[in-house]
Amino acid sequence: SLVCILGEMRGGKPVFPGTSTLNQLEKICEVVGNPTEQEVTAMDSPFAKTMLDSLQKPDGSGKGWKALYPNASEIALQMLTQLMQFNPSSRLTAVDGMKHEYCKQFHDPASEDAAPQPVLIDIDDNDKKSTSIYREKLYQAMDGKSLAKKGKR
Repeated sequence: SLVCILGEMRGGKPVFPGTSTLNQLEKICEVVGNPTEQEVTAMDSPFAKTMLDSLQKPDGSGKGWKALYPNASEIALQMLTQLMQFNPSSRLTAVDGMKHEYCKQFHDPASEDAAPQPVLIDIDDNDKKSTSIYREKLYQAMDGKSLAKKGKR
């Protein structure tokens, strides 16, 4: 998600404006290339595997971030690449992202609180859900109660 936000901030428009989930995955692969079998396995999602298996895969390489953002610095392109990894364990973590050279000027460890534990959302991503369901589950996980129902969004 963060890679999309950064890309949209840089380009002023959605990075992967797909017309469907499958079309959006095709657009992602056009940029970053097709995932390897190991990357698909690491996702640990039968739904993702099914979607990726049904893609039209012309070659495997991808045109790269530079094709989308030719004026971006190498540091910015590096961060986009490190964030957009199919294998979740290969992606930059939030902490490492804040330490990245691209974000260094915004990072002040002394003024940033860390969550006492990871925020885990009890939701099955193999079933498609509405944005409001994801939002509600996230609020519940972060606060232990439903902020959305209290109108405290």
